[in-house]
Amino acid sequence: MLRFDPNAHHAIRRTEAILTTNVFLIGNHPLRESAFIELLIRLHDLLQHLVKLNKRISFTDDVNQFTGNPKVKDITDAIRECRHAVCHMRANASYITPDGKPAPRGSHKGCSQLLFCCKVGKGVLLQTPRYSISSDYDDDMCFFYGAHKLYLKRHIIRAFEEARNIVIPPINVERRRYLSFSCNTPLSAPLFRWRGHPSRERSIF
Repeated sequence: MLRFDPNAHHAIRRTEAILTTNVFLIGNHPLRESAFIELLIRLHDLLQHLVKLNKRISFTDDVNQFTGNPKVKDITDAIRECRHAVCHMRANASYITPDGKPAPRGSHKGCSQLLFCCKVGKGVLLQTPRYSISSDYDDDMCFFYGAHKLYLKRHIIRAFEEARNIVIPPINVERRRYLSFSCNTPLSAPLFRWRGHPSRERSIF
C-alpha cells in the first residue's frame, strides 16, 4: 500500500470537486477555462507523483504521439504538455507548426497558437492543407492546445480514475465519496455521479 501523501490526496479531492460541478457541460460558462486550468494542474501533479513511484499512467488510446522535442508517448506526457500550455500562455506547448506538430523547445517562429479550443462531439475544428484538428467521438468533449488534444472522458477522467485507484485502492472506496464513470457511458446516462447524492447527477449532453 502506498504511503499517505497529502498533496496527492488534495489533488484527488480538488479534481473530484471540479468534475462534479459539471462546469464543462454548461455552454459559455465564464469559469470553464479557469476550472480546466486547475483540473490540469491537479491531474499533472497527481500523475507526476505516480511517475516518481514507478506507477506511471501510460495508456496511449487516442493520444497524439510525437517523437521530437518535446516527446509525447502516452497520456502522462500529453497532460504534461497541456498543463504547460495552460500555465504559461506563451509556452511552446500551445503552438503548432505548419505541418501539425508541436513547436520545438525554445522556438515557435512560424507557428500558430492554439489555446483552449473546445469541440463538443465529433467534428473538425480546423482544416489546413497539411493537417486537421478534429474530435472523433460524438459522446465526448475534446480540448486542444497547440498540436495536443485531450478528451474529457477518454483521457482526463480515465487518467484521473486510474491514478486515484492507485493512490486510494478500490477496497477503500466506501470510505469516501467518489465519481462513477465509464468510457462506455451512453449519452442518456449520467456522466458524473456522487454516491449518496442522486440529485446531483447530470448527463454529459
